[in-house]
This record gives sequence, structure tokens and C-alpha cells, in this order.
Amino acid sequence: MTVQRPESIDDYHKLYRESYDLCAGIRKSKSLPPPAPLVPPSPGYVIQRDTYVGDGAATYVKNEYFTYKVASEGETPTCESGERKAWALEVTRDGSVYRSGAGEDGTAYTNPPDEAPPREQGRDDAYTERKVVKGFAVKCMKLGPDTDNLLTEQCAVDLQPGTLCQGRRPIVVAGRVTIVEKLQGAILTEPMVVKVGHRVDKRLFEAARTP
Repeated sequence: MTVQRPESIDDYHKLYRESYDLCAGIRKSKSLPPPAPLVPPSPGYVIQRDTYVGDGAATYVKNEYFTYKVASEGETPTCESGERKAWALEVTRDGSVYRSGAGEDGTAYTNPPDEAPPREQGRDDAYTERKVVKGFAVKCMKLGPDTDNLLTEQCAVDLQPGTLCQGRRPIVVAGRVTIVEKLQGAILTEPMVVKVGHRVDKRLFEAARTP
């Protein structure tokens, strides 16, 4: 399990404070009542939480998204603020892929199963620099001059040899990416739980069930 979080919650939240102030100004210019106060992010706010479980034959991939929003659209915006949650689940087993999830409004969905793509051999050639992140052994990409300068770290679990992969790509458990569109700090990917070689309860792979 990994999480993605702002390197600085205060810096990340600046954009939303600015959006709220602009929204409140619009309401004031229209002689509307002042909006409710801006809701601060929850302590330990994360943007995304990802869970990957595999037993060599089946996989369970759950992505949870925690989006902060300010309702500043429309002629009479409410300026309502707060966090919204959505999630998506993908289970691959017995040659099929099962997908389900729910949007920010809570509306759930379950898709018909699709045929699973052919299994591919993972490639971790670019991950050569060993280090420890939050107590977990990882291998990181050696970032050269041709690497996107927004990406300052990207690491996968070090299995000595090999890494954990989803398809051909190693599963990133640690990283740092600069936020250009918000011009405020960076987003960190951090490992929370890493277990390798443990027995997996196969009931977890029941297709597309609601968490």
C-alpha cells in the first residue's frame, strides 16, 4: 500500500485559498451573503491511496482518490469547500478483468468483465540505485539529464533480485514529483505497507465487490 501526499499541505492548499477568496469576492460583488468559512484539509491529508495485492495468478488493485474542491463555478457560486472521495477497483483473475468503483458523488458502478491482457515480463532495468525509504528496501531510477525535471525520485520495491511489477512496469512505492500546474511544492509517494511472500486470502479476488 502506498499514499500520495503533498510535501507541504499548506503550500498545496494555497491555490484553494486563492480560489475561495476569489469566489467570496464574487458573492460580495453580487450582494450575496458571505459563504461558509473555508474548510481546512484534514490532518495527514493524502491525495491518493493505492493498494496492490497479487498471488502470482490473480491481482487486486484499488485506487482511492481524495480531492479537495471549492465550488466556485456559476453566476452565484456557493464557495462550498471540502474533500471528496472516489475509488476504483480492478480485479484480474481466471483470464478476466473485473472493474468497479464510485465517483465523488457516491454513485457506484460495476462494469461487465473484460478479457485480461496477456501477462508480460516486468522490466526494472532503469532501477539501479538501492536505498531505504521509511524502513523499506527500494531500488530507484538513476535520473539523468534527459529525465523529466519534474520527477526528482522514483523507486520500486527491491526484491534482491527483481522488483514488484504490475504488467511490465515496476510498482512505484516512493517518489517525488514537482507540481507545475499549481506551482506549489511537490507530491510525494510513500510506502505504507509492503509485504512480500505472505499468503493471500483468495477471497480478496472476488470480482468487483464493494469495499
